[in-house]
Order: sequence, then C-alpha cells, then structure tokens
Amino acid sequence: MGPWTLEPGMPIRSRRSILLISLTILLLLLTTGCGGSDPKTKESNLKMASMANMPAEVRTAPVTVQEAYQFNVANPDIMTLIPCYCGCGAMGHTSNYDCYVAGVNVDGSMQSEKDWKLLETHIEDNVSIGSGAIIMGGIRIGKGAMIGAGAVVTKDVPEHTIVAGVPARIFRKIR
Repeated sequence: MGPWTLEPGMPIRSRRSILLISLTILLLLLTTGCGGSDPKTKESNLKMASMANMPAEVRTAPVTVQEAYQFNVANPDIMTLIPCYCGCGAMGHTSNYDCYVAGVNVDGSMQSEKDWKLLETHIEDNVSIGSGAIIMGGIRIGKGAMIGAGAVVTKDVPEHTIVAGVPARIFRKIR
C-alpha cells in the first residue's frame, strides 16, 4: 500500500474516478454561493408595514429594528408559524409575532400605549397566587382564593375557591 492507495487492491481507474467526483463536488459547493445578484439592489416582494403606523419607540429605533417590526406587522401569517425564541413564553408568547406585536387595531396597525386602557385588578385578602400565573386586567380575585401555578385567569374568581389551568377553571371550593 503506497501513499496514493485509497483501498488495498483498488484499480487506478477507480481512484481517478473518485478524485474527479470529489473535485466536481468541491467545485459545485464553492460556486453555489457565488452566483446571483446583489441583495441590496435586488427588488424584494416581501410585504412591509408603513413606519407611520409604528409607535414612537419603533420609529426612533435602529433601521434593523424598524424593519423587523415592519415585517412582523405586515406578515402575521408567516410570523405566527415561527416559535418564540425570546424566552417570554411565561408572558403568553406562542410565536415570534407575539414578541413584536402586543396587539393590532381593527385597521391592522400595531397598537401602542394610546390604544390601551388600564383595567384595575382587585385581589382581596388571604389570596394565594401560584408562580407564573397570569391574571388578566379587570379581574376580581375573591377572599381566600387560590390560583394554581401557571394558570391564566380570564374571569372573576369567587371567594374561597381553587382555580387552575389555561384558561383557569374552578376545581373546588375551600371550606
């Protein structure tokens, strides 16, 4: 076996074929990324939302951030299919769209603070709220109630009641 032998007893013709095929594959891999046009001059057919409808903090952000918001707002059908990677699943994020858009108005524009209203949540005495529970605005949690960990409370909770789940539902009365 010499230094040029691929396998013991392999004919030279087979070695040349393997070498030729290997060089062809390498050449194809190297030239694949070299073709095409400049992405900066290439016209894009992606939908982008208008910056006029964006909140002030987005309009003053760096261009890459602005473009991310514009794309997310204009393409919810795509962005809702991409999982959330920001680590905010406990906040209720189920997709990448949720990371950018907290809410959308009837006209499709992104909601900002001026579109939201504060709903007071009332939590009475001796209430126990489990870790990671989410309580929606305007909810009343009755005296002595217990909210399970990770529950999403969307309705009022009566006094001395245990609720859990997503959405939270009554499991039983206490006492």
